[in-house]
Amino acid sequence: MTVEIDATVVDRALAVYRGVNALTRSVDERLSDTGLTFIQTVVLHQLVARGASRPRDVWNGMAARAQAITGLLDRLERDGYVERVRDLYDRRGVRLVVTEKGRAAYEQAFPVLVELCAQFPWATQ
Repeated sequence: MTVEIDATVVDRALAVYRGVNALTRSVDERLSDTGLTFIQTVVLHQLVARGASRPRDVWNGMAARAQAITGLLDRLERDGYVERVRDLYDRRGVRLVVTEKGRAAYEQAFPVLVELCAQFPWATQ
């Protein structure tokens, strides 16, 4: 069985992929003074908004694979932005808690993120 592929569809998909990567790099550059990347700021935003959360809730909220988020959470913990603490309701689990350092970095990064998002009003509709 042969599948015909419209090359323009692949070209458009690649253009979207490149655009997203370029936008992410641009946002990361704007956030560089905060010590956070775009995706780290998004994770901290979720944790600040929700409070202590299970790692599963973070990756579900981001529609991301657990493996990708685990490495990100490890780096946030290593850099002192979050802590993993025992879940009081489930002794087998942990909750992620934003540290004082994490909150300070988030409070510096979030206005930059809001300003950048305002440039793309279609993204919030």
